[in-house]
Parts: sequence; structure tokens; C-alpha cells
Amino acid sequence: MYGAGVGPDKKFLTEEWTKINNGASFIGECHKRGMYVHPWVLRNDELYFTENAIDENIWYINAQVDGLFTEFPETTFAVFEQYAQSKQGHKMFK
Repeated sequence: MYGAGVGPDKKFLTEEWTKINNGASFIGECHKRGMYVHPWVLRNDELYFTENAIDENIWYINAQVDGLFTEFPETTFAVFEQYAQSKQGHKMFK
């Protein structure tokens, strides 16, 4: 293996990408190959998947990313801290 992970642009996480690639999700394909996925860049003022910054952060957690690049760490930290305290147990918080 030449790398432990990838930092894809958000467009690789879309349903459109999955449709083009015969139903294979980008994150799923990376995880099958033992690679971490840290998409970029999460911003409060440029939402890609939802209508507010809190939901955008939660979207990434639910998509099972392994980490994120963010330009608004205060929002991401607050959401992830609350999520970690919930009993959902995502691997990101173990």
C-alpha cells in the first residue's frame, strides 16, 4: 500500500458519484481497501449536503468518514463532542 488514507473533495461522496460507479460508495470502497477517508473542506458558509452547519457535520459522521478537514473547528468540535457523548459509538470516537 502506498497510502493510509485519502482526502477527497466532497463531490466524491455524492449519490451521483455512487450511481456513476455502479452503486459503490467512495467511502465504502476506500474502507474495503483499508484506507481512511478525510474529506475536505467542511465550512459553515458553504454547505454541500444540508441546509445548516450542524446538520452538515452530522451528515459526515453518518457517512462514516474517519476524519475531516474543516475551516470552522469550533462548530465541528462542538458537534463531534456531543455526538461522542451520545451512545452511538462511531469508530471515530473510540
